Amino acid sequence: RDRILRFTEALEGEGAQLLQRLEKLQRQDSQLEGMCEQVAERVEQLIREDSVSIESKAIHVEQARAQSELPQLRALVPSAGAAPATVLEDEKRSALLRDRVMSACANVRTALDQLQSCWDRQHQMFVQRLREVA
Repeated sequence: RDRILRFTEALEGEGAQLLQRLEKLQRQDSQLEGMCEQVAERVEQLIREDSVSIESKAIHVEQARAQSELPQLRALVPSAGAAPATVLEDEKRSALLRDRVMSACANVRTALDQLQSCWDRQHQMFVQRLREVA
């Protein structure tokens, strides 16, 4: 009978220790969940902030591309009295260059729209944070 009582007490003691460990693990788990949520929010924020950088770089690249094509396009303007065959050939090349410049300009307009969207999202996040702090 004494052995059974000691065994039962030992089991109850181990049970109490296990409950304490479980509570500690649950607290740690909830802390980790909170940290994970903070990290996830921060990663999303960095991705959004990086999107501004990405869009602005795209604008710079396309603008540089368009500007590099313009001197070549100007060079294809035929001089007075040029041979018709030369004028026709220059017209074909200028059409190709003009299309590339138009494509670059269209890409800049698209990137500007994306950049505006990124700035709008950042503004909304900033206002939301201000409300949370207030």
